[in-house]
Amino acid sequence: MKSIKRLNDIAVKCQSNVLILMFLILLALMLIQVIYRYFLELPLPWSEEIARYVFVIVTYLGASIAVSENSHIEINVRDLLLGKIVKDQKPREYWNLILSVLAEAVTLTISAIIAYEFILMVIDDYTFDQVSISLGFPMYFVTGFVLLCLVMLTMHCLIRMVFRIGELVNFRTTQFEG
Repeated sequence: MKSIKRLNDIAVKCQSNVLILMFLILLALMLIQVIYRYFLELPLPWSEEIARYVFVIVTYLGASIAVSENSHIEINVRDLLLGKIVKDQKPREYWNLILSVLAEAVTLTISAIIAYEFILMVIDDYTFDQVSISLGFPMYFVTGFVLLCLVMLTMHCLIRMVFRIGELVNFRTTQFEG
């Protein structure tokens, strides 16, 4: 388990570094675009298109990192309802872990389905030789990078679910049997 956590931490660190680089590229592109459009009155059509694709990639990279760090916005109705239904602390923690595993399973399933659909999209982009409008850039590079981010997101979901199951098994053995 420690080696899985270490590999996950390395993957998140690499993703964070790529995210910082892509964000700086996005910032530079937008700055260049504003300078050329409003000060030099020479709009650059390619900068807007690249900025849009970089923004999409930054969004999916950020989502993958947020999943690994469990930092997405959440509404904890589960905790409020469990507090009213189950009064004792230990059973409430146990049921909270069970519901956490179920939530991780739902997130894993949805992210795997989206990743599968993106696989089909990358194949279509490659097969039909789809290119971007102003640059003629192959679209399978963009959708392929988004697919890579979705695969990483799914991997982070799977790892989090495995750790939640480990917490559940550990809780069960220490609280109910020990």
